[in-house]
Amino acid sequence: MLLSLIFLVLSTSGTLAGWQEVISKTPFQNLTGQCQNETNTWIKSLEIFATVSTECVVLKKCSLEELRILEENLYAVQQLDAFGQFPGPGLFEIKTLYDGSNQECQRISGKKYETNYCYLLLTLGKNQSCAITSSTPTYDLLPWRIAVCLPYSCNHQDMVKIFNQMSPYPFTACSAFCVKNEVEKDSAFWGFT
Repeated sequence: MLLSLIFLVLSTSGTLAGWQEVISKTPFQNLTGQCQNETNTWIKSLEIFATVSTECVVLKKCSLEELRILEENLYAVQQLDAFGQFPGPGLFEIKTLYDGSNQECQRISGKKYETNYCYLLLTLGKNQSCAITSSTPTYDLLPWRIAVCLPYSCNHQDMVKIFNQMSPYPFTACSAFCVKNEVEKDSAFWGFT
């Protein structure tokens, strides 16, 4: 098990995902309507920010229009920055929780669309089954979790699909647990309120 974790650390330490890697994996497939539109808006804003910031900030040739474009699309970078970062400090401590920033996710909510801070439950390996069987390795039973900040219009299945399609990490998302959850207002709800 320790050998597998060391391999995981060494194989991913060079793949610290920058947001340029994220935007190269568009378009997303099989998302619900509004989630698809808002996720495309986010990715397009990342692309615009990457292009303009390279020309403007790196080459130090900023016009007022370019500064306005950067400011208008900064929310997209802040949204990505609210994600949990893997790998993080303490690689050999076998961390299983990669927190992001709920405050940053909430701060940008409403700039282009509402956002939701969620944790994704992960299993080790790309495109792996989320089913647990008697032959599941012990390290796969660890509750690996990473935080994401995605459009509120995305349901839990959408969030899993987005992560699995965009992530360069050696994980497969299996389920999502969010800060904002809609409570079904059925008779039991109204009976206790």
